[in-house]
Amino acid sequence: MKPLFVGQTSQLPKSKVTSDRWGSNDKCMCVWTSPKAIVFISVLRKARFIPPSRQLIMMSSGADQQHTAAMPRRPRVLITGSTDGIGRQNAKMFLLHGYDVILHGRNKQRLEQTMHEMRQLVETNKESIAKNECNNFMIAQDTISQLDSPQIDSLLYDVSSITQLHQMGNELQSKYSELDILVNNAAVFMESRTESVDGHEQTFATNVIAPYLLTSFCLPLLRAAALA
Repeated sequence: MKPLFVGQTSQLPKSKVTSDRWGSNDKCMCVWTSPKAIVFISVLRKARFIPPSRQLIMMSSGADQQHTAAMPRRPRVLITGSTDGIGRQNAKMFLLHGYDVILHGRNKQRLEQTMHEMRQLVETNKESIAKNECNNFMIAQDTISQLDSPQIDSLLYDVSSITQLHQMGNELQSKYSELDILVNNAAVFMESRTESVDGHEQTFATNVIAPYLLTSFCLPLLRAAALA
């Protein structure tokens, strides 16, 4: 991607900015563009990524040229171990910011309970989610009411089992064509030696082998996504 602009956002032609959230005092070091995304890097080194979720007016290198890119889906995130703790909080955060979330757990009852609670979270926060989408994905204010709700899916697998990891990878590749974010959150800490079904030490199997294999299985989906 080639840098197209260096300076203050006030110098950008209004026709090239799809949201008024960039005030005249906002300073921008660089703006990059690609067929699928725009990236703003501020002087505070904070990157703002515009995910492949909505129709966006993309910036063009030609003077006053612009084109509309069709973005057919929301950004999608998979979070392992998302039925409690940090994983659960991550799931809430992504949903409230308008992402489709794939939950994961190894306990069916807890996974179903988490699914139910996350759906309630989305249902009771539709307005704030829509506003977050408008801000995060540069969606025009007048389209907020037309936005659908984030989608929630689930995967029931024990990631300490290599066989189940393969099954999980196969299901992901059969159901999805792209994955924007993978959060390898599932982890355990065993005070005494316990072995997995494959004969590996449980902590090593869950905390080391599982993230490596799952990331390998997800690579085709991640590479297919615009910002992964």
